[in-house]
Amino acid sequence: MNFHFDFGIPWFLGSCVEALFELGIILAAVTGGVFAIKRTMIAWRDRGDHPAVSMICRENLLERGLPILSLSDAKKVGQARDVILDLASGRVVGFRAKSGPFTHRILRFDQAKAIGPDAITVESAASLLDPPTTPELVALAGERYRRTDCRVVTEGGTELGQLSWRDLRFDPVSGEVQIVLKVQGSSFITYVIDLLLDVVSIFQPLDAWSNNPWHFELHLPLTTVLKVNRNLVIVRVQAEADCWDQRQATVNEQQERLKNARERFRLTLARVWRRLTGKTR
Repeated sequence: MNFHFDFGIPWFLGSCVEALFELGIILAAVTGGVFAIKRTMIAWRDRGDHPAVSMICRENLLERGLPILSLSDAKKVGQARDVILDLASGRVVGFRAKSGPFTHRILRFDQAKAIGPDAITVESAASLLDPPTTPELVALAGERYRRTDCRVVTEGGTELGQLSWRDLRFDPVSGEVQIVLKVQGSSFITYVIDLLLDVVSIFQPLDAWSNNPWHFELHLPLTTVLKVNRNLVIVRVQAEADCWDQRQATVNEQQERLKNARERFRLTLARVWRRLTGKTR
């Protein structure tokens, strides 16, 4: 690989620039390879895992929708395209749906027989209502909450992180909603440490691979939200304490996992050493 730079600078500086450029390409290739290997091994480790669905992510609903199936005649009667949120109660109160290319409908949450990861079941097509018949839900549906880069600040003036309204989760039984806060370091030093940790972790036992300790995903009930204005969300003061407890619990869990993984790794090495040396103890 040969790169030549001729900008009228001394030859030794040009050589340094070429060397740094080539080194950058090599490091990028090595890092990309390590990431690919790590993701492949994580997928292999987690193969066959099908956790029970407890919360439904709004992102899935926005991207592909959920078919609405009638139990009375086993037909698809519509497609749910989005949730209708009520900030006061902190719940999903209905769904924006379509029963045709240009036919908009409203489905009340309490009219759904069941809400699953792949479909919503209703008693019949009559469960889908014309918007004019449900003015209160139409008014709530007007607030779509679609922004993806909202700052979350407590009423006491403390910034907690950022949220995307597309990432919120809701309980398919009760309709209770949780907002998801993303908290991560933003300095260059933190970014470098994150990168090094991700690369080095490839040499750790598989069970030790967990979320980056500088990145947190925190869950708060929608009832903590006081006010929403474009890219700013104001939440109650107690949300700060809830976030801190979740961060501490995450750190403690990761430290415990790493401790257990190191101990298993040590025992495995000791067992291999005994076999190689012929020692029984």
